[in-house]
Amino acid sequence: MSWFGNIRTFHASALNLLAGSLAKCPDLPWEKVQRLVAHCPPLPDSSSSSVVLHDRGLSGVVALGLFAVESELAHHGVKVLHYLLQLLESLPRASWVQNTLASAKREGVIVEQFCYKLGLILSQIAATNPSHSSKIVKALLDVLQWFCDQFIKSLSTTPEEVCYETVPAILGLARAMKGTAECRAKAFREICGLEGEPEGGGGEEISFTFDTGDIIKLKNMVLRVTGSQQLKHLTSTAEGLHEGAGQGAGLPYRSSLSQVLHCSLVTLLRDIVTSCTLPLDPGFYHQLVKVCELEMEGGVRELGSSASASSNERAFHVICILSAATDMLVWASRNDTEIDSTFHRLSSLLTVHTSRFNVLVSPLRATILEGISSLAVRSQTLIPAALNTYKDLLYSSLLARMYSDAVASGNMESVLTARPTSFQMLTSYRLTSVHVSRADAFACVQWTLGQVVYSTLQAACEGGREVMDGFLASLGNKLYTTDANDNFALRTAECIVMVLGHVASHMGSKFNVVATVTGMFGQRLFHPTSSLDGKLVGELARIAAHTAVLL
Repeated sequence: MSWFGNIRTFHASALNLLAGSLAKCPDLPWEKVQRLVAHCPPLPDSSSSSVVLHDRGLSGVVALGLFAVESELAHHGVKVLHYLLQLLESLPRASWVQNTLASAKREGVIVEQFCYKLGLILSQIAATNPSHSSKIVKALLDVLQWFCDQFIKSLSTTPEEVCYETVPAILGLARAMKGTAECRAKAFREICGLEGEPEGGGGEEISFTFDTGDIIKLKNMVLRVTGSQQLKHLTSTAEGLHEGAGQGAGLPYRSSLSQVLHCSLVTLLRDIVTSCTLPLDPGFYHQLVKVCELEMEGGVRELGSSASASSNERAFHVICILSAATDMLVWASRNDTEIDSTFHRLSSLLTVHTSRFNVLVSPLRATILEGISSLAVRSQTLIPAALNTYKDLLYSSLLARMYSDAVASGNMESVLTARPTSFQMLTSYRLTSVHVSRADAFACVQWTLGQVVYSTLQAACEGGREVMDGFLASLGNKLYTTDANDNFALRTAECIVMVLGHVASHMGSKFNVVATVTGMFGQRLFHPTSSLDGKLVGELARIAAHTAVLL
């Protein structure tokens, strides 16, 4: 980092330390708080004036936000919140000052970062102060709406402004509202430079809430942008800026800007609607189902296109869009017809071969598995079909090949105890490369497969254990008859052993599952020695550690 970069970092750290100290002071006079406000951008004098925003002013805003959250708005909270909301409302008229010492590749970052950090601060204030939540949510949506409208109206007339300011602003605001309350709290602590967990432990999760009007407004906004012709031409416009005047050289993610914007808005909508517990009009669910079906059809076509095939980054964002559409489709399917249609759509996509993206697409396969399980639990007539779908994946060459590649990579865990954290959706879209290890790709699908088999069998047992017994018996028979000289069959058998071990360790002695599974493993161990024996012993140890039945 340059000496000037160190100075900027020192300035931000010093302000954050001051903010944390002031937040702990009782009966704090306003004059003390003004020491922080003095480092923030001054608000415009009139509605026609613009505010000048830069990275040094952003450091002041972050510090003021830290003060507001840490003090729980106890000290002049109304004044501080009023300033932050006015600053948010002034973003559409802002004049952006780029950091002249930043590399060309990072031009435009200040717009996204300012919108992201200011939006995240307000989201965190809303989460910790529910009485202000509605006002903050509506202000965030109003500003996001303005930028979305500006994108649609101005791409053809002012492409530089749209690509360098409008789109980054949308990305920043969308990132600020995405994710769970826990993820936003963690992100807030990161931008403030705070380490460790907040004092007081986890506690009950509080989140800023969207009412039905807010959700409908957000849905209409997202659909208007994602369905527009402007979105289709965004990437080519950004590339044209680069090839023309040379001013696009520093534009982040220009080669996949359409997919980045699309992904950002769709995943935001997914996070908001799937966390909604309020009753919505039946027409809302029906429209969302149709939209998600179109998104999935378009995403599958996009993955097969030559443009996506040439870029891992572009393909990754398409996969994120497909994953978000899958989550929303499952959530919005409410009647029996929609549930059946969604179930069969997801089942047909599960084992689709995606050529060079078979590794990259693993998180989507995991999301599809979770969707199938959720639908089967809600509509129990689908349980037998769901279990057959799991078996088809278990016996497929796709999973065996993924496992072989994972083992060959040398990074494969001997026992899968958790889903890899590397597949959490990225909050930053400035990717120069996307790399997914083969071991994590397989572990993501295999662990999720074990989890959905377990949850589906639990639901099946509510109506008796016949379905479960039949499913376990079919896997046991496949395991018992595996040819030790067939490498492909052995890989499939090892996948079966991992699934059975997962189910037994989670269900324990319930329905005598542990005895059934360990009996299957014991029968297979009486066969001549093979490479399968180590996996059997490992899963027996796992079952013993989880259930204490074998100890």
